[in-house]
Parts: sequence; structure tokens; C-alpha cells
Amino acid sequence: MGSDGNIRGDEENAWSYEQGDRARKLFAAVVLAVLDDAIDDCRKHRNGVAQIARWARSRDGREVLSCAGIDPNERVVGGLMAFVDAGQKTSVVLSGKSAQTHAAAERPQQTGEMPRTDNYPIAPLRSRSVPKTLPGKTTWK
Repeated sequence: MGSDGNIRGDEENAWSYEQGDRARKLFAAVVLAVLDDAIDDCRKHRNGVAQIARWARSRDGREVLSCAGIDPNERVVGGLMAFVDAGQKTSVVLSGKSAQTHAAAERPQQTGEMPRTDNYPIAPLRSRSVPKTLPGKTTWK
């Protein structure tokens, strides 16, 4: 900062960049919310794909996509439509879980069943398996 209290030079550029980055993140959150709304409409009224296409092609939709750093072209509209058609919520996709895994994780609690274990690696069972330890290595007989 200068002696007069103003931000100068590189600090001003860094501040501007951070402000722009925060604005892009805000508009990206709006896009995610619109996608979730369209997915909900797709599940309830079966019109979510048409709704997201109409929004993405509208002036407001193109403006929001641009402010989020997304080029509002037909390829993007097609991708948004495919995403809504897939029916997975954005929070599930962003967390790295598929809808199937997410549903399987909730199912045992609802039905009282044991969770499936076929997704977990299982070591082969060996009779009388005793670990033999060597410096830096562990082997099984």
C-alpha cells in the first residue's frame, strides 16, 4: 500500500483477479442450482431436459453461463441436456459417487439389509497363513 492508503500495481491486479474468481464461482453455483432444479423437474414432471435447454438458450441463461466462465454454445447446451437426462444430482457427481453407489449406501439403512461387500477387495482365504516378515517386506506362506 502506498502512503495514501491506496492499493497499487501488482496488489491491485491480484485483488481484481480474486474478485473475478469469486464472481465466476458464484455464477458457477447458480448453474449448478439450475441443473439441480431441472433434474428435479425431470423426475417430477418429465420436462427437465427441455427446461434446461430453454434456459441455456435464453438471454439470461447465456449471460449466467458466460459469467461462470462457460462458453454458451450448442455443444454446452447438449452437455447440459445430457447431464439432466442422466438424472444425477450435482452434489453426488461432484463428490465422486455415482447415483448407484449413493442409492446402495442408503438402501441397507432403509430396509435393514446388510450392505453389499462385493465392491470391496477381499483377500483370499488360506489355511494356516502366517506372515513371514523380512526387513522391509512382508510375505505370506
